[in-house]
Amino acid sequence: MIKQTIKKYCHWCSGNQSKERSLCPASSCPLHTLRDGHNPNNLKRLKSIALRCLDCKGGFKKEVIKCCDNSCPLFPYRTGKNPARTGLGNKDIKRYSTFKKSPLSNVKIR
Repeated sequence: MIKQTIKKYCHWCSGNQSKERSLCPASSCPLHTLRDGHNPNNLKRLKSIALRCLDCKGGFKKEVIKCCDNSCPLFPYRTGKNPARTGLGNKDIKRYSTFKKSPLSNVKIR
């Protein structure tokens, strides 16, 4: 999903020209090596997106958070987090906390 988003952004950035995307001269862009879906240096894709957004907003993290450019394909990932994974993880912690709160009088011993 993130791989396709990066490709879509590079296509969008190059004026919707696929040939221009492959010939992109912007080697300083954090997404440059990821633009064709390959990951030669094992870069963290979310980190690269966050760095690109930071570059776009002049290095100001608050401006990245306040960004409201919904037309940008990187918009949902701008803070370096995957919105598709919201709410996942820490399930064991939640289970443990509910168990810890339950009274022991409800537990039956055989």
